[in-house]
Amino acid sequence: MQLIVLFTKRVIFVENIIVMKKTILSFLTLFVITFYSSAQVMTESFEYTPGTTLDSNGWVGHSGGTTNAITVGSTSLTLTQYSPTSVGGSAVSAGTGQDINKSFTAVSSGDVYTSFLLKVDTSGTGYFFHLMDSSGSSAYRGRTFFRPDASNSNAINLGLHFNSSTAVYDTTEFTLGSTILVVVKYSVISGTSNDEVSLYAFDASGSFTTEPATPLIGPLTGTSSDIDPARIAIRQFSSSTDFTLDAFSVSTTWNMSPTFVLAQIDLPITWNDTTTVDYSVTDFGGNVSAVVADPTNAAN
Repeated sequence: MQLIVLFTKRVIFVENIIVMKKTILSFLTLFVITFYSSAQVMTESFEYTPGTTLDSNGWVGHSGGTTNAITVGSTSLTLTQYSPTSVGGSAVSAGTGQDINKSFTAVSSGDVYTSFLLKVDTSGTGYFFHLMDSSGSSAYRGRTFFRPDASNSNAINLGLHFNSSTAVYDTTEFTLGSTILVVVKYSVISGTSNDEVSLYAFDASGSFTTEPATPLIGPLTGTSSDIDPARIAIRQFSSSTDFTLDAFSVSTTWNMSPTFVLAQIDLPITWNDTTTVDYSVTDFGGNVSAVVADPTNAAN
């Protein structure tokens, strides 16, 4: 077996690869991947072309057809500790219309934590996020709401319900236009119609490295059947409501430092798509490299 390495117009052949080392490396790689996937089920940082619709980027519409389709924003939301640097774009809702979902491997036992960043610019009252089962049925669970605060026109309150379109609200004020971290916990409990949902939320001053002993809302049970969570869903509910979502993470543990990875380099290389592509390279053979602006044209 030969490994071909290209380096400054020379081709180096490495022969007689030691099978034992390869076997050990493969085992370690498998172990790491298995351990990683058992906790972090999926992430979504909207690494798509700005201005395109989510339903052209792997998401599936389940209500509202293509009316006012949710689009990819050109900037991303950030929050220290959770997603401190910009990765990809974001999901931008500006009104009402299409509702959309994305699937992940169904979780049939234990807890499912869905965390994401939220920024509300103009607020109505309704639910904007929920979980679904693998079939994409109308069994919407963990419905998550916001509404204008009753005494502060520059703030919203968050709400939650297991299955109803009427929420249990908390009175904590979150400022319009600010980025907050929302965590929806779905607990799969052995038995029938006894699963629970809880809601946690944090602004930039909050501490969320460990799961708080008491959620902001919940745990709540419902009046409808349980599900095995398998899809995250975004709902648009008001023509006067504008909000942005970003940095989704679904995990079976409390993981508020998720790994968001940009797409790797593929051909053709333009070196311009820094929003969705990771242009970092690995140096070898004594070389040192860096990605910098064109010295003859800084805009390039």
